[in-house]
Amino acid sequence: MGAANEQAAQQMLTILEKTVSQNQDDQKQAMDYMTVACQQNFPVFVQCLSMILRTQQCQSFVRQAAGLQLKNVLCAKETETRAQYLQR
Repeated sequence: MGAANEQAAQQMLTILEKTVSQNQDDQKQAMDYMTVACQQNFPVFVQCLSMILRTQQCQSFVRQAAGLQLKNVLCAKETETRAQYLQR
């Protein structure tokens, strides 16, 4: 994994920590960031979530958040892809 992806994963780690913040503004900003990151560069977004999920040094709640986000985006992408195929 390149330095740019490692930097993206570090930023994603910080964002995932904010998803469980008591501050609702932090939570909203984190979710908005993840939505944009997913739309702008889906492969890197998924790679970052996967890296965080498999890194045992990360706190368990952050790894859980990464796993949940990964599941959600992959399920959403599968639904989107299926709909595109059905339209053809």
